[in-house]
Amino acid sequence: MRRASGSQGFGSIRSTLLTQPPRQLVRLIGELYRLSKQNQRFLEARLGNASKQLSIYKRLVTDCLFPDPLSKSSNVRISEAKRAISQYERATGDLAGTVDLMLLFVETGTAFAADLGYGEDDFFSALENMLSRALDLLRGGSDDLTQSMRSRTDSPPSRKIPQ
Repeated sequence: MRRASGSQGFGSIRSTLLTQPPRQLVRLIGELYRLSKQNQRFLEARLGNASKQLSIYKRLVTDCLFPDPLSKSSNVRISEAKRAISQYERATGDLAGTVDLMLLFVETGTAFAADLGYGEDDFFSALENMLSRALDLLRGGSDDLTQSMRSRTDSPPSRKIPQ
């Protein structure tokens, strides 16, 4: 990835951060926290209770892939759901939670397509790619993780919206 011209990247920022007193760093993180919902979710997942945050990320993925068809914002938002999963993974390093979100992505997208007849090729490609990624993570994970997710990977999809 190319840097914008004139930008020295994170290295110069890192050097400055290393010289700052802790109070100033806390103030900076507070400002970043207030800057966006995405920053709030990331910091809460990284520094707070990751298991509590998983339910928030699940709701976000579900809302992105099975929006209320009667609401004004009823567009499917695949990129936003993928971004949320990546953000959770980076923030927590929680493999089980990440696989859970990936399978939720597939289950919710499948339920949406079945219930509302949604059928764009890009949509199904995104579901297929996410399932492939989840299965790859499961293959590299522990036996306990694989067993805990088996019912979701071996059974035919249900028609109800996953929660």
